[in-house]
Amino acid sequence: MRRALFIETNFSGVDAVLRCRAARIEPLLVTAGLAGLADKLPAGSLGRLRAAATIVQVRDPLDEEALAPVAARLRPDAILSFSQAHTLVAARLARRLGLRGADPAAVAALNDKFAMRGALERLGLESVRRLLVRRPEELDGVPQSVGFPFVVKPTRGFASVGVAVCRSRRELARLRHTLARELLPWIAEEYFEGPLVSVETLTLGRGRHQVWGLSDRALTHGVVEVGSSFPVRPPGWRAAVRHTLACLDGIGFDLGAAHTELILTASGPRIVEINARAGGTGHTQMIDAASGRSVCLDVVRAHLGLPVEPWTPPARTASRYSFWSARKGVIRALPRAATARRLEGFSDMWLFKREGSSHEGLRTNFDLLGQILCVGPDLKRAAALARVAARTLQGEVRIQ
Repeated sequence: MRRALFIETNFSGVDAVLRCRAARIEPLLVTAGLAGLADKLPAGSLGRLRAAATIVQVRDPLDEEALAPVAARLRPDAILSFSQAHTLVAARLARRLGLRGADPAAVAALNDKFAMRGALERLGLESVRRLLVRRPEELDGVPQSVGFPFVVKPTRGFASVGVAVCRSRRELARLRHTLARELLPWIAEEYFEGPLVSVETLTLGRGRHQVWGLSDRALTHGVVEVGSSFPVRPPGWRAAVRHTLACLDGIGFDLGAAHTELILTASGPRIVEINARAGGTGHTQMIDAASGRSVCLDVVRAHLGLPVEPWTPPARTASRYSFWSARKGVIRALPRAATARRLEGFSDMWLFKREGSSHEGLRTNFDLLGQILCVGPDLKRAAALARVAARTLQGEVRIQ
């Protein structure tokens, strides 16, 4: 039986572990502790992980030198991670042990948003006005260098944590105060107008890409992602795919899933960020529901050097939509599974919070209470079903 070693995990990574076990691939999970994942995964995930994977607890899953002998002892056939923060150490360990994996230099460039911008500019693929912000007072130079409006975000961030749009000098003053309490450095870059989409791909080797399709986004509070549908084909989608593949090839990304976010502007697609991993927070489950296959298992098979079936465009559409609350307090009630299962188009539901826990309002993707996944014959129907279902479930939420 082949062994796949996962460095930490996220929502998609849990699905990958479970799919491996069903496919007779032995999953091994290196983690700083499952307890630390409890607030980041849907309810019930920890029990499923314990039942499916061999858990190896380490002090620091980002410490390559400490992980190397652990990984060598476990003798995996592949090392990978679906967790944004751990994709680079996974790539480096795979290279160190002589296993298939993405080029660590490419992953390092993608994980640093400022470095990625520089790489794309040197390649002649895209130029974006930007400024690296190492201290809060350096924000004062952004209006002159970048102009209003601009976006500011951590150079190594994810899940919309720390992302803000600044449109005026009044907002700039508030942003400077916020950054004084946050980790630096940050990147401030020009803001693009247009629909936000992501191109979902699986790279099987240098220049060899399997394009799963595009997903759209529904946002609230400016940056928090609350909904998505797959597949979508908005105007300009072909150009978005071409631009994505050119960027992946230019940077040298040569193995694994990539989740590339773009804005479809009037003048063409512009990169928001390229993630060297599959989309999270129910994204891969949404693609699975539309396609009838497991893209997470495809990713694992690619790392193991096993054949991956050619991609067949889905004949239906899947949509996921979240329920949330901007109100702070204690969560007294959350939607019941029985309610969700009665809803038209229902495919699955996940709860990200527990009753009795505190809730700090809505700031990032991590503050969503839960999510429902619906399937329909086309985009319009699937998206409508998911929104109606989410509103119904929202009615069962009670926070005091």
